[in-house]
Amino acid sequence: MKDYYRLLGLPFGAPVDKVRARYRELARLYHPDVSKDPAAEEKMRQLNEAYQVLSEPELRLRYHLLLLAQRERQRRKRQKTLQKAWTTYQHRFSADKPVPLYLRYVLLILLLSVAAAAALYHFYHPFPVHKAHLNGYGWPTWPPFLELPPSVTELYLQDNRFSEVPAIVWGLPQLKILRLDGNAIQTLSSRITTLKDLEVLSLRGNQLTALPRGWGELTRLREIDLRDNQLSQVPLELLALPKLERLDLRGNPLSPTMRNRLAQQRHPGILWDAVRAEPDRSQKSPTDDSGRDVLAPATGLSMPHAGE
Repeated sequence: MKDYYRLLGLPFGAPVDKVRARYRELARLYHPDVSKDPAAEEKMRQLNEAYQVLSEPELRLRYHLLLLAQRERQRRKRQKTLQKAWTTYQHRFSADKPVPLYLRYVLLILLLSVAAAAALYHFYHPFPVHKAHLNGYGWPTWPPFLELPPSVTELYLQDNRFSEVPAIVWGLPQLKILRLDGNAIQTLSSRITTLKDLEVLSLRGNQLTALPRGWGELTRLREIDLRDNQLSQVPLELLALPKLERLDLRGNPLSPTMRNRLAQQRHPGILWDAVRAEPDRSQKSPTDDSGRDVLAPATGLSMPHAGE
């Protein structure tokens, strides 16, 4: 399997923005219209392939899993080879001459020294986990055997079957990005306000009917996606967040009062479905539309508000 990270000269798991920057840098060097290298076209093809895989979330996750599986197979193959060599050596050595007792103690001391050094290094140089991609598993509840380190800053739990936010999320104080799209969440706990570093929250395609209070404490929150839920009201403190850049409320049955408040905000980043104008019932029409809901969301591209 091709190592796209090595091709781009990046470490394994490099973020997408670094992948994009490195791709553009190499593309300026090897583009066939610019480079005189006879192999420029082939290099550019490989760069395009690497960028396509590492920039698409689904392809990136699939590639990571395949690459990790390949490395695991290689590790097992090396382990099997070493085990076979050790068995052969042990059999031949024991057949000829037993291992002296002092040599066994020397070997044991060496092994313990290496283990202690590795443990000490890991204690002073931990390997923190910052991203956890656990989307698409169809979990109705959080697996009891799965724990997340507190160093996680990005958690992706889309396309599962959670009816509420897993309690383990509240134990991640450094969390900045939380995505729970495509679940079956009906209520959102007020403990969401304990995630003081949260910047991006996505709950698209759930079954939320109400939101808790206390959003004013999340002063770093800048992107909120609440599309396709059952919300009729939104806390006003959510609209007044100091760093709010985007609040998507499209696909929710917002009340007329809530729509008026949103219109008064005049925030270009707050999006909701435009309301259709009420039809003129004084004129006869070949079709009977009297039973349709005049507050149904507009078809096609939804607009943030009537003036946009």
